[in-house]
Amino acid sequence: MPALAALVPALLLIGGALLFLLPLPLLARYRRFVPLIANVFAVISLLVLAVGAREPVTLFEPSDILPALTLTLQWNNGFALPLGLVLLFCLSARMLMGMEYDPRLQTAGTLVVEAGALLLLAADNWTTVTAAWLVVELGLLAIPIAKGEPRERVARAFAWNLAALVAWLTGGMIAANEASALRLDEATLQGTAALLIFLACWIRTGLYPFQAAAPASADTFGVRVGVPFLLGGYLLTRLLAQLQGSVTLLSEMQLVVLLAFGISALLVVGQPHGADAFDWVLRAFAAPLLLLPFFFTSEVAPAFAIWLTIGAFALASLIGLAWLWRAQPPRVPLTALVWIAALCVTAALPLTPAFTTRVGMLAASYATGFLALWLLLVAAMALILIPLWREIFASRDVAPKAPTIFEYTALACVLLPTLSVAVLPMFFASPVSDAADTALKLFAQAIMPTGSQWGAWIFLIAGLVVPLLASFELARRWERYASFLPTRVSAILDLSGLSRAFDLLYRFVRALLQRTLSILEQPPIAWLIFLAIWVAVWLRGLGT
Repeated sequence: MPALAALVPALLLIGGALLFLLPLPLLARYRRFVPLIANVFAVISLLVLAVGAREPVTLFEPSDILPALTLTLQWNNGFALPLGLVLLFCLSARMLMGMEYDPRLQTAGTLVVEAGALLLLAADNWTTVTAAWLVVELGLLAIPIAKGEPRERVARAFAWNLAALVAWLTGGMIAANEASALRLDEATLQGTAALLIFLACWIRTGLYPFQAAAPASADTFGVRVGVPFLLGGYLLTRLLAQLQGSVTLLSEMQLVVLLAFGISALLVVGQPHGADAFDWVLRAFAAPLLLLPFFFTSEVAPAFAIWLTIGAFALASLIGLAWLWRAQPPRVPLTALVWIAALCVTAALPLTPAFTTRVGMLAASYATGFLALWLLLVAAMALILIPLWREIFASRDVAPKAPTIFEYTALACVLLPTLSVAVLPMFFASPVSDAADTALKLFAQAIMPTGSQWGAWIFLIAGLVVPLLASFELARRWERYASFLPTRVSAILDLSGLSRAFDLLYRFVRALLQRTLSILEQPPIAWLIFLAIWVAVWLRGLGT
């Protein structure tokens, strides 16, 4: 296959972004349909490539000087098709909802993010992942910020991901040298390489304590928060089997991961404003992605991870749509239904992507005797459901507004892949089919108790029902905008003070460098320093 043909999905999306930005009179009337048409053709080309491209496609041959530097795509790797379809459908919904309100640069940036994400899903080696990762970051950097949001947050996220790329490439080169292969599937992760790669995936997802790597904006949750979840979870899933081989070397990370999960859930009730609370709802829901390599075996962890990854992305898209409807005066009557759908996805109820994963996690934590993890999963779920109940209560007192056909279509575009994961779990877990078979067997054993498993079944039902009831009572009894935690405690837990300290340190170093350079730019000072160095060298020469 020609190299250009392998780039068609990304080129269609980037071309759509350029057409959308260009002030062409011919497109003035139909400009808002350009992104949707680009997405439709991207879906078609993705289907064609995933079915027809059997072998990896090298975009350019490596040189003799840098034999490891090459870009290779593999659309038939099993991940690109299911995750790519979910990505394109959910972000199409976001563009349908905002086609009359979004700035041009936001839509164009979203198309560039889609292009980079598709290339990352098809990347066949470490360097291709790095290149696609950079395209995604440039797209996110182009999306305008919300009113009142400091631009420094976006720049800081870009810097965090550059650091993650350094960790990713370093770990990848170590793994490639040990396994003598640059391909992702052929690498053997051990020790330092596994730790660096896991750290890079953690930063990519933007989960606590690296939430600065994916700044949240309520109207762009699906892009700014959801896409990092999808790509970070994908990278973690793809390398999960290799990571399991050296997981014993990372056992000291278990406490850190549990704290990150628990604090993310706790911070939900420490946010008095809805947008901030939902930011932490999303992060707390996706945080179990980091638990999987440590607390579950390689036989089931990859399947659990991929279902949870899609569920986290779908939840970010749903909350983003609900928030857009929430901001329209008067509100759409479907807002309550969208919040209910978001509640069901968060609680991992039946017919939601994460249902199988949550049942498996609850069953496995009880079966292994790790009741502390079971309690953490239940308590965290009860906390992160509170803001969703509050929005459902508030949506009853709204003035109705007839949704447009675009808004109905947007809701369908999100619900279609969300329900498809629950109905066709094996299609989305096809790259890890053996793990999916084992996970579904564990799921079947958990929901069909025998005489010796009634205790496990009772714990499973309690793990699903107790969070719903507890969060309902808490949301009903507490004031809607009340913070459950003191503001000072919330600021400490979400590391905002540490962020400000780093910002002050950066400003101090920058001012120091600028002052030093301004002194050196003065000719007399520069000549005096040069003369002093020359005299010192001359005197040293005399001494010897």
